[in-house]
Amino acid sequence: MITQGKEHLKKRRKKWIFPGVLLLLAYSITWPAAGVGGEGYWWGSAITPGFDRSTVVHVEGTTKSVSLESTKGMASLKLESKDGVYQVMIAPGWFLKDQSWDIQNGDPLKVDGSRMADAKGDLYIVASCITNKRTGSLLELRDEQGNPRWMAERSPRRFRR
Repeated sequence: MITQGKEHLKKRRKKWIFPGVLLLLAYSITWPAAGVGGEGYWWGSAITPGFDRSTVVHVEGTTKSVSLESTKGMASLKLESKDGVYQVMIAPGWFLKDQSWDIQNGDPLKVDGSRMADAKGDLYIVASCITNKRTGSLLELRDEQGNPRWMAERSPRRFRR
């Protein structure tokens, strides 16, 4: 009787292995950034997260809306330039708060970053450096390789006037 119970358990375990593997595979395909929390990826983005050095552009324009209070994901702003309107992905809100960065609607900005578009054709820039021409301040968000500065150990401020 005991051996029949063990055989039953073995069959039952085998029955759940394949669906479990399929579930893990589906999860890794659907949310590839879920396992890479330390590389600047974020949830809820309309674009492929990350920074591509081969698509770096320099765009100048005026801020149209600013959302710096993000507790989840990236803080962002809309930048209107002569080439169009860009959604600029900046950094986590806590990082900007640590930097005491001052930006307002209507500020003239120079943004360096990785340009990309979503499936609808909307333009995005993952910012690496932003200069606010109103205040003269420079916000360095990524190093030369495109790695986010907020992922480094808490070091002296990267914000300067």
